This record gives sequence, structure tokens and C-alpha cells, in this order.
Amino acid sequence: MVKVDGKRVDFNAPVSNSNLIQVGSRTGMYTPLKENTRIWLFNKPQKLVTTHYDPQGRPTVFNHLKDLGLTIPHVISVGRLDFLSEGLLIITNDGELARALEMPSNAIER
Repeated sequence: MVKVDGKRVDFNAPVSNSNLIQVGSRTGMYTPLKENTRIWLFNKPQKLVTTHYDPQGRPTVFNHLKDLGLTIPHVISVGRLDFLSEGLLIITNDGELARALEMPSNAIER
């Protein structure tokens, strides 16, 4: 139960770091394998929501990044900025890193 770029494969297939490789479980859910950690710094302008989806239909940081050509799946921001705020956001594909940076117990100065 392996998918490469969203397509199930039942045979050997050449892959590279640019492919999304997912491994299925007995539940039928596919979990992405950990990719190499990547970090982007993004100067968020005003009038973007720091979320993947906004029910009010406002433009989001992640849609804006996609429009700029960032096509890595599973990117998350470290923290959030309000709709009318602007400033530096750390964007990563590594949830463990994002969590470590956000944890107050790690005392990382902001």
C-alpha cells in the first residue's frame, strides 16, 4: 500500500526527493513519510490570514505561497499573525521543529 505522487503503485518505481511518497496502513489512510526538513522565512503582508483555509474566503498565507510557486505539501507556520498584522513568519515542512520552536518551555527568544 504505497502511493507516489498520489497514485498507488504495486511495483518498483523510481523516486526522488521531489516525489511525495506515502505509506498506507490497514485503515486505508496514507501517511506521508518524513521529508528533508525545509525552512522558509516569509515577510507576511497585511490582509493575509495565517491558515490553510479561511471559511470567510479571505486570502491565506499558504495560497499566496502556492501562487509564488511553493508546492511542497504539508507546510505549516510557526505561530500566527493577525489578518491586519505584517511581519516575519517561519514556514516549515517539519511539524516537530515547529512544535519545538513554539513551546514556551524551550525558552526560544522571539
